[in-house]
Amino acid sequence: MLYSADHRVAFVHIHKTAGTSTIETLRAALPDLAHLPELPEAHYPVTELFRILRDRGEDPLDTRVVTVVCHPMAHAVSIYEYWRSSKIPHRDRQLAHVARTRRLSFPDFLEQVLTEDQFAQHLLVDGTVPSNVTILRRELLAHGVRDFVRDVTGDDHDVDVHVRNQTEHRPVTDYVDEHTLRLIEASYGWTFASGLYRPDVIPEEERHVTVAEQDDSPSVTRRLRVLLARSLGR
Repeated sequence: MLYSADHRVAFVHIHKTAGTSTIETLRAALPDLAHLPELPEAHYPVTELFRILRDRGEDPLDTRVVTVVCHPMAHAVSIYEYWRSSKIPHRDRQLAHVARTRRLSFPDFLEQVLTEDQFAQHLLVDGTVPSNVTILRRELLAHGVRDFVRDVTGDDHDVDVHVRNQTEHRPVTDYVDEHTLRLIEASYGWTFASGLYRPDVIPEEERHVTVAEQDDSPSVTRRLRVLLARSLGR
């Protein structure tokens, strides 16, 4: 968990949401951003941060928390392909959920492994997002980081987000059918209910599409809506 004592800022890194890129950009403006000794690993939920701050005698709501999310279908595809790729460290391949994913199709991965809302798990405290948590959307990351840094420091910083650690995969829309739409909506129920994203609208920036496919993006969106309506019986 990364924390800036000078600015009372914490970054909650949800895996496969451009977190590494966000950290690089935040550190340019917040040079003291570093791992909390009590939380030395990359990925912890807000509840763990709040626990540590209370143990230190601090009010958790006095710390500004920032995080990044993306469309759940794009998130699921990124996790699935990363765990199956050669990029994942060998030691992590031995983890039960990773080893299982490497043997599964994408629909089976959604049905058997990615069954909980990853964003809700990281962000909710007593069933709600605390008022001091700022949620940035990955497809609007540069604008979001720039505005957040301005609010924190009072200065305008040039923000140039270089996306790191991208996992190669087919366009996200290639993974979509009636069954996977139904599964992703069930797994990421809080994210969709919160209004952050709609199941049937995947932002163009999240699709990893070619120029030719971008030209056809309206029909792609219509196809997603038709699939969703069918899957939900609407």
